[in-house]
Amino acid sequence: MRGRRPPAAGGDAPYRQGLDRAFRLLAVRARSESELRSRLAGAGFAPEVVDAIVSRLRELGYVDDLAFAAAYVRSRSLGRRVGRRLLRHELVQKGVSAAVIEQTLAARSDQAERTDAAQLAQNLARRGIDDSPEAWAKRKRRIYATLVRRGFAPETAAAVVGELRR
Repeated sequence: MRGRRPPAAGGDAPYRQGLDRAFRLLAVRARSESELRSRLAGAGFAPEVVDAIVSRLRELGYVDDLAFAAAYVRSRSLGRRVGRRLLRHELVQKGVSAAVIEQTLAARSDQAERTDAAQLAQNLARRGIDDSPEAWAKRKRRIYATLVRRGFAPETAAAVVGELRR
């Protein structure tokens, strides 16, 4: 059955138009299966046509949530340092399944997470001008809050902030 398309309701034209639309969406950026389904359905394609398109794209290797999640985590971890919690939240928003998310985030080591948090904390610690004990304590609280907002575990944030030196 490989290479054979299931018949689409109303003829072949909606399938071809939907496939073209899907390729254009994927040309802009990689998308999760859920995102692609949502965009196609939002464009007015029938559910059976969307199913056929996504099935074909999965066969061709253009839709793979595991590869999507791994690439997403890699790209988000390169620029702005973020923790597992934020990555998990963002992947859930993109419609990636919990099993795929856990498998992807398991590949990110605790040491890498801690290193990212420490580097971010060091960068934030350097920004202060006032070195008084009160200002330093306030800066450490703000650094802790920033780390937690960026998705690092509170325990990791506390440990990293505790190790900061003026």
